[in-house]
Amino acid sequence: MLFSTTVVTCYVLSAWLSGTVAASYDQAPMLASSPLWANSEELRLVQLFPGDEEATWMTERDKLLAKAQGLAYFDITHTPEDFGRVFNKTRFTYSPPNSTLVADMLPLLSTDEMQNNLEHFTTAFPTRYYNSDSGRASSEWLLAKIQSYTTTLGSHELQELISITPIQHPWKQNSIIIRIAPKDAQETDPITVLGAHCDSINHENPFFPAPGADDDGSGTMTILEAFRGLLKSNYIPSSPVEFHFYSAEEGGGLGSLAVVAAYEAAKKEIKGMIQFDMTAWLESGSQERVNVLSNAVDPKLSEFVTQLVDRYHIHTIQDSIHVSHEFSYSHMLHFSKLALAFAVELSS
Repeated sequence: MLFSTTVVTCYVLSAWLSGTVAASYDQAPMLASSPLWANSEELRLVQLFPGDEEATWMTERDKLLAKAQGLAYFDITHTPEDFGRVFNKTRFTYSPPNSTLVADMLPLLSTDEMQNNLEHFTTAFPTRYYNSDSGRASSEWLLAKIQSYTTTLGSHELQELISITPIQHPWKQNSIIIRIAPKDAQETDPITVLGAHCDSINHENPFFPAPGADDDGSGTMTILEAFRGLLKSNYIPSSPVEFHFYSAEEGGGLGSLAVVAAYEAAKKEIKGMIQFDMTAWLESGSQERVNVLSNAVDPKLSEFVTQLVDRYHIHTIQDSIHVSHEFSYSHMLHFSKLALAFAVELSS
């Protein structure tokens, strides 16, 4: 099968991060001369990708310069030294997709909802930079939207099984975790996780406007719509399902690293994790495909996701779309379908 276009990343154990960085090198001098960051000298411990070299200390301003130059990294300043080694994780296996529920649930998903939500997410907040007031406000709006969906669409029985938790960090923007778990679920039960990052950044200056419609407003709305679909279908999982909206991905995976470190300290097992990033991008004139990354991820889980794509015809050319300026809500909808299928197949 040929894959192209959009990023979907599948993880298990404790490596749950993804991102796509694209910036022109000529942006760096503009950032260097910015008065907002002239005194950003706080030292941070940074691990550059692909991780072959030792972590290095750099200032916050240097981090932004590296980001503008297209370098990818983790900010591991506050990551525990034993990160990833606290306990031995289970290697899960994945049966071929066989749920009888998914096909009837997919029609409940809507591009209209995604479009309305994304338009607000990208216009009401000048930037979703994680250490800005508007970044904080954007996560507060997202939290309110999740709560509204839950109370208006979820049955009383389902609402009793849902917890919605804003995760506070040392920076201004919160991460958000939605958990749906059966009544008899234990904290040690393996969890199915769907993730996206809710921040954005302007590589010239983080306080300049950064609507971040595709990176990663699209991924955020992709999993939000999947959650809405589960609510409308009154789906009650047999094992816990969580939706993670990470803040500060653009700062080096700060939000997701913090969540993963906390989960590992609590010895939580992850049955499977899928990350959605830039799901609206569809190059003009290209054939629509779902791209499943295969490097540094669990190959069995990646194969399971490709089986989901095939079983539910998520990438078929029969789904006609209208592409405008290479941004497509219809393309996003395919990934909401994939997110819903992933959640149901691994938790039912």
